[in-house]
Amino acid sequence: MYKNRLLKKALTLLLCLLTLFHNATVIKAEEFNNVEAIIDTTNADNLTEEFYNASEDTIVCYMDGVAICKEDVDENGMIKQEVMDVINIRNGLSISTFSTSTPVKNYKSIPSKYNNAIVSTTITAPRYEQKNTIYYLTAQKGAVFASNLEVGAAASLIAMAAGFIPYVGPVITITFTFSSLYTSSVASQVRSLTNYTKKVRINQASSGYGTFYGVSEWTGLSIETHTTYPSGSLTTETLNNVQYSK
Repeated sequence: MYKNRLLKKALTLLLCLLTLFHNATVIKAEEFNNVEAIIDTTNADNLTEEFYNASEDTIVCYMDGVAICKEDVDENGMIKQEVMDVINIRNGLSISTFSTSTPVKNYKSIPSKYNNAIVSTTITAPRYEQKNTIYYLTAQKGAVFASNLEVGAAASLIAMAAGFIPYVGPVITITFTFSSLYTSSVASQVRSLTNYTKKVRINQASSGYGTFYGVSEWTGLSIETHTTYPSGSLTTETLNNVQYSK
């Protein structure tokens, strides 16, 4: 009986500590009023059932205007390096002047007092919608981002995101799925650049098939805000918000 009472007390104490920890995390997140961060630690898989049921040639998302098929991503949603190489070459050939027949990427310079940015957009087409969140980070900020992903540091990622000041549009909503992010090699891909003091661009694309990631080098000179599609096109991209940090 005595041992049973001790066991019950220990379990009660453990539950109290877990409750306090959870509440402290929630309070920590709510302290930041310029960013809403949703922490998803329950869904270990960022790929949906629709993804698993799809054929290898099914387009699961678009990244920088390039159609990404199921066979182009790994089991964690990371875009394969050879595909990212094609995307990077394509981006290097992008034309920023207006054309009536082809989509045009819109760019802007980061204000002089800032060094990092987060851009959120929504792409819509008939029976299709995709949300994009693109992080433009300095080598230092990228290294911190990678470290927080590797250890699943929710509060630290919220704090980092909270340092970005809304500049265009409403408060941004950022979703972190730790279990998929740090096992999907996002952190190692970021470090492959930041370890050489290179700035990084992290593209997060979410569709009905899941959330997909592409990592590439960023020159740090400008950021892409959205793509303008030709008049009459059934595809549109809407800029939701832009945020900056030092």
